[in-house]
Amino acid sequence: MPWIEAKKKHRDALREFALRREWEHVTFSNKLKEYLKDQRIFFFSHENPFPTSLKTLLRLPNEHKSEYHISNSFMLTRFGILLPILYEKNREILYGLKNHLSSLHNKMFSIIGTKEDVQFTSSILPEQPHTVVDYYLMLLSSKEFDNEKPIQQDYGETGKFSLKIKLAHPREAKYLFPLQRDYELEEVVLKKANYNPKFSLAMFRKNLEENIVLYAELDGTPVAKAGTNARGFITDQIGGVFTKRDQRGKGIARIVMKYLLSLIFEDKQYASLFVKKHNLPAINLYKSLGFKIVNDFRIAYF
Repeated sequence: MPWIEAKKKHRDALREFALRREWEHVTFSNKLKEYLKDQRIFFFSHENPFPTSLKTLLRLPNEHKSEYHISNSFMLTRFGILLPILYEKNREILYGLKNHLSSLHNKMFSIIGTKEDVQFTSSILPEQPHTVVDYYLMLLSSKEFDNEKPIQQDYGETGKFSLKIKLAHPREAKYLFPLQRDYELEEVVLKKANYNPKFSLAMFRKNLEENIVLYAELDGTPVAKAGTNARGFITDQIGGVFTKRDQRGKGIARIVMKYLLSLIFEDKQYASLFVKKHNLPAINLYKSLGFKIVNDFRIAYF
């Protein structure tokens, strides 16, 4: 069966496909919930090995009832992010999508996914990325999370501080934007001269509307934040973890993360995140919370 451009009728089959290893591509699942609102999806499907009559006879569970057996998929979001999920890394199969990818290349800003999937996809594109950033993909299950509530009063290395953990509201976007701006300039933006604060603020406000974002106030001033940046079916992806430079090393990020994970695990089975390989303080923080490295992750910029 050839590559198919997805329509609404394919949503259930794509959901089954995404759930196989959702922690590796939570953004795909998150966008799938909004289905076809802002993105294009192509998928490769083998014929289902179970005919309808046989499925009925065997009384197979729902996950085996789709008429599509999807092995590979690509999603291009409205902002030019290509999200590949390749369970069957076969060049003959991928070649069938080469013309589609070539036509989308001018609209593409980046490719995000596991390192192997991003490498494989980049290899068939007419141009190679100008910048590549590698990360560790880390995962924590709700069963492995120590849900003991952290202390947020009388906190500090010396003296007493009033540390408060709060749930951010979209109306607080401007109030919290200095934290978001500093995070983006330190961790995300490739060329600071191209940074657009107005656009960034608008996207931050949208993120506060759609995700869980917590922040810490120390003596009445926002000093740290952490939140989800994609919410899947059974997995939430964490991003934007940031503490002001003059407040680092005090354990504030750990407290914010503990509260965030408590909220995530109220209805999700997993929490995932990706972290730059050289960011040892962050890696050690996540490991101390129970996260484990499960794969290599990559963002390729064009």
